[in-house]
Amino acid sequence: MSDLLQTSVLVAFALGITIYLGKKRRRLPYPPGPKGYPIIGNLLDIPKGFQWITYTEWAKKYGDIVYINVLGAHLVIINSEEIADELVERRSRNYSDRPDIAVMHMNGWQVNMGLKHYGNEWRRDRRVLHQRFRREAASTLHPLELAKSRALLQNVLRNPKDFEGHFKLYPSAIMFYLLYGHQVESMEDPLVNLTFKTIYLFSGSVFPGTNIINVFPALRHLPKWTPVLKDVHDLCAKNRYLLGKMQSIPFDSAQDTAVQSWVSELLEKNAVKGEEIVPEAVIKALGASTFAAAMETMLAYMMTYVLAMIHFPEAQKRAQAEIDEVIGNERLPNFEDRASLPYVEALFREIFRWHGPAPLGVPHSTVEDDIYKGYLIPKGSIIITNQWAMWRDERVYPEADNFRPERFLNSNGGLIDRFPPNFGFGRRACVGKSMADASIWIALVSMLSVFHITKAKDASGNDVEVPELFGDGIVSQPLPFECSITARHEAAKQLVIDNPPMKLDSNPMFFD
Repeated sequence: MSDLLQTSVLVAFALGITIYLGKKRRRLPYPPGPKGYPIIGNLLDIPKGFQWITYTEWAKKYGDIVYINVLGAHLVIINSEEIADELVERRSRNYSDRPDIAVMHMNGWQVNMGLKHYGNEWRRDRRVLHQRFRREAASTLHPLELAKSRALLQNVLRNPKDFEGHFKLYPSAIMFYLLYGHQVESMEDPLVNLTFKTIYLFSGSVFPGTNIINVFPALRHLPKWTPVLKDVHDLCAKNRYLLGKMQSIPFDSAQDTAVQSWVSELLEKNAVKGEEIVPEAVIKALGASTFAAAMETMLAYMMTYVLAMIHFPEAQKRAQAEIDEVIGNERLPNFEDRASLPYVEALFREIFRWHGPAPLGVPHSTVEDDIYKGYLIPKGSIIITNQWAMWRDERVYPEADNFRPERFLNSNGGLIDRFPPNFGFGRRACVGKSMADASIWIALVSMLSVFHITKAKDASGNDVEVPELFGDGIVSQPLPFECSITARHEAAKQLVIDNPPMKLDSNPMFFD
């Protein structure tokens, strides 16, 4: 038999096996979902905004796991915590990849650890962050978080109308000092301004279907002057430029200060070893992406807290009564008080459930085919964990549309063992969730202890109504609104004045 004939036979055999296996695989149905159209599939069904709302409505019709096809791409939407635990947690080896999001190759954010494919590079990045942000080390960050929460109280007391600006400053001050040893005093800080500009360009571009290049990835290879794509190319070019500055300028500043920081610690380890254990490019990228994730989620939570207190004053009143009973009015709360404040903790969790920062999390992707209850989940499927549907699951949270912190308490007033999902699932869960949890909690309990939040008044003395409106994007927070924030009483005001944040410049910090 000639070489050509042998080759032809082998090709035909391989093709036959491929077709056979493909047909065999397709004997299993995909999970239920809306019926699409030929070729384009469910392209027209993808909502342009607030996707979690539509996906939750689909869950009521099709079930807790929903399948759609967009131009041949498989999307699987998980709408229950039970299924997320079964697939993304217990089968994490197969569900820990990320989809290839085309626009990230254009805007430069593919260096973000949270968006990288599952593999050795991602494992290296996570290991570097885990050493500082692991749960066991979370308490070592408390002095920094406590100092910045005290600064937050002083800023709000001084200028309560600019509460959103103070909430932006709070996570910025924590993360810049932790990562770079840079002391942030105001939102006028050029590093803070640079960072916010960069992050705002990034937000909203993660989910497939949010822009034309994510729907048609091949379009990114067309010339930049292509009329339909020019604006996208211009926006991505601006993002790449700002991201480069966001990575390099704080990194360079960390080497010019005597304050020890995460960056200086890694650079010292490199110097001791005489080689780049962690390359400088990786340190820069991890610093920028860690800051971005922390800033957006903390800001969204704090804004949601204020909105919730306006709409649910009884919850605020009960939490403050618990603080008064346990702590009194002669000192401010600290981390040691957390276990003694179950209702405050329940309130903390209910805000996460009512409207957490990331209703859809960040998409996962499957490494191999999988089968769940007789349904085929193909290799390369985009897996969306619809946390919004989980927060509003009536089977888990009765009267889910209502704000009820009591749902996290048992009949004796103690906490139940449940926390609404907010930090992702499986191996791609947020590596800094313990730090984020602590930073947000100390800010919330500090605000509750000192300030009373109500509706603002107009010129005629009438209440200014505040709608429950939130923005779209990977991180969702309340749209701008007015409110009144006042000291609860003179003793609370005096506590803020008498407890300025401790100086950190000479602090040995929390590094080993």
